[in-house]
Amino acid sequence: MGAEIAELLVQTVREPRIAARRILDMRLAPSTIWMGFALVVVLSAFFGWITLSLVPEEARPVMMADVSPVRLAFAQGGSMLVLAAFVTAGGRIFGGKATFLGALVLAVWLEFLLVCLQVLQLVLVLVLPILSVLVGYATIVILLRVLTGFVAEVHGFTSQWKVFGGIVVGFLVAGLLILAIVGPQMPIGDV
Repeated sequence: MGAEIAELLVQTVREPRIAARRILDMRLAPSTIWMGFALVVVLSAFFGWITLSLVPEEARPVMMADVSPVRLAFAQGGSMLVLAAFVTAGGRIFGGKATFLGALVLAVWLEFLLVCLQVLQLVLVLVLPILSVLVGYATIVILLRVLTGFVAEVHGFTSQWKVFGGIVVGFLVAGLLILAIVGPQMPIGDV
């Protein structure tokens, strides 16, 4: 089982569309998908909290200054649900055929991959900090590559470049919406 998971993780990075098809073809029960969702939310929040606790408080982003693992879990779970909903609805606007559970199972697997990379980065922070930074940059590239392949496969799209463009536009729109709702959180300091 462990070897199969490791092999699927490697395939996810090398051939995201083929890995997505393998995951979708498993036809997991909704209860299994939701259990996987809960597991990766907890793992992500736990390792995220450990990572944040290694950063000095004054160096943390303002919104992360005093974050508990529970808050991280809610934020992570919420963002995964929003991602699955946006992938489903956004792709359908352009003729895609994804279901919410199909998008969710791929979001769960993507998050599991990101948790594995986060653990690697956490170990490297303690052993070779500069290499940890490089793994962080590589993680962003891997995220975009895998997300593009997953969205293309779950919807049956042929052009990954168009999907990538849609993802970039979606991230920009989401960022602007978040900024409009939350507002800038930069400390002003003494004026």
